[in-house]
Amino acid sequence: MEDVVPKGLTHADLIMPHPYLSFVHDPELTGDRMRVNERGMAGRDWPERKEEGTFVILLTGGSVAAQLAGLVPEKNILEEALNQHYKSEGIKRFIVLNGGGPAWHQPQQFILFALYAHLLDGVITLDGVNEMTNMNGISKSLGYGFEQPPDHYFAAIEKEGGGLKSMWPLRLDGALLRFQREVWLFRHSRLSYLVTNGVRRWARGIYARGEAGGTKSLRKKTTLFFAPPGGMEPDEGVLLDFDMYKKYIRMMHAIGTRLNVKTLFALQPVPAIGKDLSEEEMKTVGTITRERALGYLIVANSMELLRIEEKIPVYGLAGVFRDHRETLYTDAVHLNDSGLSILRDSILNLLEINWGLVRN
Repeated sequence: MEDVVPKGLTHADLIMPHPYLSFVHDPELTGDRMRVNERGMAGRDWPERKEEGTFVILLTGGSVAAQLAGLVPEKNILEEALNQHYKSEGIKRFIVLNGGGPAWHQPQQFILFALYAHLLDGVITLDGVNEMTNMNGISKSLGYGFEQPPDHYFAAIEKEGGGLKSMWPLRLDGALLRFQREVWLFRHSRLSYLVTNGVRRWARGIYARGEAGGTKSLRKKTTLFFAPPGGMEPDEGVLLDFDMYKKYIRMMHAIGTRLNVKTLFALQPVPAIGKDLSEEEMKTVGTITRERALGYLIVANSMELLRIEEKIPVYGLAGVFRDHRETLYTDAVHLNDSGLSILRDSILNLLEINWGLVRN
């Protein structure tokens, strides 16, 4: 999301702590390319109460969910399509709320939904990659639990406390990401991209390990809050994290069932699965390892068992780009406008199947 950050700032400058959601965007630092509402979320303002004839949907997840739901109201392509093709006698208007955030992972989506479920008629999660990254044994041996908050949480606390000096690794990471996207050489040279990407990984690693100072003590204590049980074998750790992910999907579905809020859980597509990458994509996402791709596929297939065994609408979207050879990915996770449009259409199809929406 660095490409929508106002000039002179990085994404680390735009976040603030939230008492329940870990971190959100600071409403006072909004810009032309990303509008932040009073709840700290990108996009349109949120309603204060339900209105008859208005169908309100929360789209929540990580930064790809934030992209799809529109960083500014004019870019909310899911809401636009719903209002253009799916209005009915009982639904005069659709509103899609942006509930996505960079590096967000469960239980942030669950907590956001629980806070605002009384305003909603439907909820869609679009996630999976950040959850996999927080799984012991799938990504690596992490040394912390599935529910460990993202690094952005510690950065937000440092920012509010005035400890900006120790945020330099995140600032460097964001500045290099913008550099990669704006400078021609780094968009077209695989070697230049790999070198810059290596520096970005080094900077993120320094911050993640607390080596930049600042919140090192807080990070250590927080890790203990969410530490997995001691003495577990690696396979046990993997299964525990799978169960944690499923737990939050189950609870969101249970709340939705109780409050008459329709639910849909989508596992986002990733470059290494289900698409022949273009030459441009290979330069920017070709470093994804086969092991990481297979790990994500295992996670997605495991979550889809909830649909097969428990009738919870969970769908993997790994194959949505199977017939597309053009460039759709801008990096290892995010999509260009064409990719977002294809992803939107896939979700609309799932809403027809699961929510009974009828296209006009």
